[in-house]
Amino acid sequence: MFKTVTHFVANPKMLLIETTLGVTLLHYIEDVFGIACIYIIPTLCVILADLIWGIQAAKHRKERITFSSAFRRTTNKIIGYSCWVLFASSLGITYNYKMLPAIMMGLIFIIEGSSCLNNILEKRGLQISIKGILALIGRKTNHEGLEDVVEHKNTNQNN
Repeated sequence: MFKTVTHFVANPKMLLIETTLGVTLLHYIEDVFGIACIYIIPTLCVILADLIWGIQAAKHRKERITFSSAFRRTTNKIIGYSCWVLFASSLGITYNYKMLPAIMMGLIFIIEGSSCLNNILEKRGLQISIKGILALIGRKTNHEGLEDVVEHKNTNQNN
């Protein structure tokens, strides 16, 4: 239903309510995007690093690399991770959990960082073991368990 100027003039209470609601929502959205941008920009850097090392790993595997496939995957990551950061920022503002967007960015860094590390180590025939990383984190000493983190890949593939 289209509201005319006469509707607002005839009903000043509705004008006050709609204006207050609109300003409140705009302020909330501005806060969410302001906080999210702080965390989305470093996330973009990690996604682009994963793209670069992913292309190098695919070249090492002698796979065919197409621009459309790389662009589609990277764009999907950017949109998906940005949505998660926006959601965390929104919850952080709503429930006053200021660390929630930083925690979400940390999770994204862990996911993309392990992908980058696997792509880098693939040339050497190594891969990261999640079980080994958890064992390493769980240990109290500084030097034990390093051999569990990196393990040799099966090289039974046709090269």
